[in-house]
Amino acid sequence: MKSVYFKLTVNSIFFFLLNFFVWFVFLYYFLPRNSAIGFSISLSIILLIIKNKVDFKKEKNKFLTSEKNQNVILIGEELALMTFPERIKYFSNAYKNEKVSCQKFSKGVLTEKGERVFLLFSFDSLSKTEIVSAFNRLQKNERALLYCVSAKDDVLNFAKRFNDKVTVLQVSDAYSFLEKNGCLPPVRADLIHKKNSLSFLKEFFDRKKAKRFLTLGLFLLLFSFITPFKIYYVISGTAIALLGLTNAFFAPNRA
Repeated sequence: MKSVYFKLTVNSIFFFLLNFFVWFVFLYYFLPRNSAIGFSISLSIILLIIKNKVDFKKEKNKFLTSEKNQNVILIGEELALMTFPERIKYFSNAYKNEKVSCQKFSKGVLTEKGERVFLLFSFDSLSKTEIVSAFNRLQKNERALLYCVSAKDDVLNFAKRFNDKVTVLQVSDAYSFLEKNGCLPPVRADLIHKKNSLSFLKEFFDRKKAKRFLTLGLFLLLFSFITPFKIYYVISGTAIALLGLTNAFFAPNRA
């Protein structure tokens, strides 16, 4: 959540400054200087509070989604590194918590519902050969559930040829199933990607933000022609416009 708070803080600073300068330039011609400053600050704070209430909910949801996606990736890597007996242990416990009895076999578990669950987690995509191998292992009235880290579109389409006898489930499905039953495996420390202590600076350098910085910078430079406090507007506007140009030409285009 630190990244969410930092992003909101940065956006809030620019939003407040832009609002303050716009209100101040407008009100300065109708009110005394101190009154114009006071009203500009008050109006900017009110608008900032409204904006942040909306933005915080949106950014929090985005962060939680991103964090879950990262956890899914880590669990997928962890399951791929495990041996079959280790994977079987976690899935057997998960079915047990669902009150579903199951039997173990070499590559997974067979549930009382007739679902033969193959735990084919690997750093390679699921193959057609693995699908055929699983299908050939089915007994009468059984269906195969093939858990994997990933599967290409042509492999997923191939699995559909077996109608409801073969279902491919990817790591996101495994994560949901294990999480629901409280059986997520711990992720070893060496799989966790640690963030650089200066990673927060990435919030400033994003090509998508170039237009925002340029717009704010040009606004401030424009107001320098009609406000009595030219030096502040010129310095602030130039600095922000330069940051916008830097983002436009040199910053990466982040997702």
